Amino acid sequence: MQLSLATFARFLARPAAALTLAAASFGPGSAAMAWDPVPPPNSQTPAPAPTAADPAAPVSTPKALDPSPAFLPLVNPSAVSSPSYAMSMFLWGHADSTGRDLSLATSAGFSWQKTLFQWREIEGNCKGCFNWTEADRVVKASNQAGVKVIGRLDFEPMWSRKDQAHNAPPDNYQDYADFVSAFVSRYRTGSPIGQVSVRT
Repeated sequence: MQLSLATFARFLARPAAALTLAAASFGPGSAAMAWDPVPPPNSQTPAPAPTAADPAAPVSTPKALDPSPAFLPLVNPSAVSSPSYAMSMFLWGHADSTGRDLSLATSAGFSWQKTLFQWREIEGNCKGCFNWTEADRVVKASNQAGVKVIGRLDFEPMWSRKDQAHNAPPDNYQDYADFVSAFVSRYRTGSPIGQVSVRT
């Protein structure tokens, strides 16, 4: 199959337009950037062969070309606040260095941290047997330091799989759903313990 130069240009213009959108969303003063992925009307695309006109058909007047660009940024960069930065932190089980690490993170300009909350550490003994002690400590310390928490929920407890695999889906997916529900209920917005944004 052979592609005309104009068709090939259209294929190249689509990713270029997407990259321009990304650049326009972050770059200063980029609201004026525009990209027109449509080839000009004098391109080498062959015109359709003329056909006999139906005298009963309504006559359409050709529309003038729209002088505005076909691609404009969807976001006004001047209205978007600076992004917040996050880092993975290993606060679980390290009460002695939690304060120091959170202080270093905030001093470096980080306002989010991601912590692994292992399902097996919170609901490890049996279904419904929760131990929130260490999870509460990590969430409280982070929130008190002004650092928002992204919680990664992973590593199933041994009771949830007959083969006791190290890290695999539970035999009953509802068990995991129940754990996630309990977790987000505990660390919901307005919780006196603190808030966590969950990533599963």
